[in-house]
This record gives sequence, structure tokens and C-alpha cells, in this order.
Amino acid sequence: MVVTSGTRSHVPDLYFNYNTLPITLLHERQLLILAHKIIYLPETVPGVFIDYLSKNESVHPHNTRTKENMHLFRANTAWVWIKVFEI
Repeated sequence: MVVTSGTRSHVPDLYFNYNTLPITLLHERQLLILAHKIIYLPETVPGVFIDYLSKNESVHPHNTRTKENMHLFRANTAWVWIKVFEI
């Protein structure tokens, strides 16, 4: 992209002038769009993404205040580290 601004232009001003987002915010936006589609339009999402999000009530049967919230799965990276570097 050719930018006609000077070399001393502030980056936030350039993002504003060109109606773009910084890379981190663009990534976050795309993740939120994917989450929205998984929850509200699951037929538009490829099958491999459907299991990325689930409600707490699908993980355990307890009647809690947070049963309608999204369940956040955590990866167990310690197991991978041990298996890769095992002697």
C-alpha cells in the first residue's frame, strides 16, 4: 500500500485515515465473528469449527449461574512438552 503521509506520521492516525485496524484488533475481530457464527449461524460454519465453543451446561449437569456462559477449554501443553522432549 502506498502511503502519502510523511515518515513522522503517527501510526494510530494512519489506521484512522485508511479505515483499517491494527493486526491484533483485526485478529480479535475475526475471532469474534467466528464465535458469533458458531453460536447464531452454525450452518454457515464448517463442521470442524462447531466444537470450538460450547455452553457450560453441556460440560457438566450442575445448575449454576454460569451455565449459559461459554465454556473455555484449555490446552494441556505440559503433556506435549514432556512427550516431545522425553529421552
